[in-house]
Amino acid sequence: MLRIGGEGDQRPGPIGDSRTLADCCSPNPAPAPVPSAPPAPPAKAPPEPAEYLDLKALALYSRIGIRTLRGYIHRKVRPLPSYQVDKKIIVRKVEFDEWLASFRRADGGDGIDSMVEEILGGLTKPSTQANTRAQPKSLPASRRE
Repeated sequence: MLRIGGEGDQRPGPIGDSRTLADCCSPNPAPAPVPSAPPAPPAKAPPEPAEYLDLKALALYSRIGIRTLRGYIHRKVRPLPSYQVDKKIIVRKVEFDEWLASFRRADGGDGIDSMVEEILGGLTKPSTQANTRAQPKSLPASRRE
């Protein structure tokens, strides 16, 4: 009588690999070796979904009136980027923020403060400018009365 898969059977398996019949048929089989896989790439954050605002929502977000926003959309120079689907006008929030940032002043103002200080400074300090008013010339002796 032939015993297959018994305790002492050390014959190679049917596929010709290094496992024995005892390995295949034992009650606690050894786990098959896992081939080494390349490491997974780092997880990327999903891109932020584009948020579109209609003019009413954009007016609430920006605190700029709807009529003013419409004017900015139809400007000839540096118009507000927008999309029109049928009669609905929508603006991407990111594009609005970029458009608005393009108007930021680097100097922090339009120079009014410096002009006011210059004018007020001239009032409190003695004037160093020459008197520019023309003095009346003396009349010739023949014209004096």
